[in-house]
Amino acid sequence: MRKVLIIFTMLFTILAADNLEDGLMASIGGNYEKAVKIFQNIYDKGLDKNSLEYKISPEHASVNVAAAKLGWMYQRGEGVEQDYKKAIYFFQQLADQGIGEGYYALATMYKFGRGVEKDYKKAVELYKKGANKDYPAAQANLAYMYGQGLGVKKDYTKSIELNIKATENGDAIAPYNLGYIYVMGTGVKVDKVKAYQYWKKAANRGNTDAKDNLNILCKESPWACK
Repeated sequence: MRKVLIIFTMLFTILAADNLEDGLMASIGGNYEKAVKIFQNIYDKGLDKNSLEYKISPEHASVNVAAAKLGWMYQRGEGVEQDYKKAIYFFQQLADQGIGEGYYALATMYKFGRGVEKDYKKAVELYKKGANKDYPAAQANLAYMYGQGLGVKKDYTKSIELNIKATENGDAIAPYNLGYIYVMGTGVKVDKVKAYQYWKKAANRGNTDAKDNLNILCKESPWACK
């Protein structure tokens, strides 16, 4: 009996993964309604229906991806009517499992007051949890909160440290922010060479603002771009 259950679980995971790819492709192609249906189907199949709280079965990674996608699509109104409460529901499912994206997404809802009352302190609390999971977007946003003094005491040193961590973890916004910090001398000495290095890294990761800033920097201070 145990062997049958293992085979069934493996088969479900394989099928879900195939459907997940279809959903991702539909989303990338702008066919949001199709994507929502696929993600919802994966999510529904992966729920632990024996739980009173009706939570996601933790063994199915594809279900977590589907939940994340549904959360963002409800948050943005892609393929569905925009519904912050539903977005929060899906994000909370992820956070309950200790997933970094879940903490980050919930923090963003509190930061902007989407579906909940705006609460910078709560946002910081959640960003910290996401940052501790090495989720780069959470690290970059927590860095911003420290840099601006939102929900936490302003701390440029902590902001820079978090931006560096987020950059190391592949974030595209963090190196852009670091470039700006070194150009402006925010909490550090002005260093246009470092600004160039960070903006170049951000630009290579697709950050268009960094590309624009590189053009300006290299025209005004070509020596920094060698």
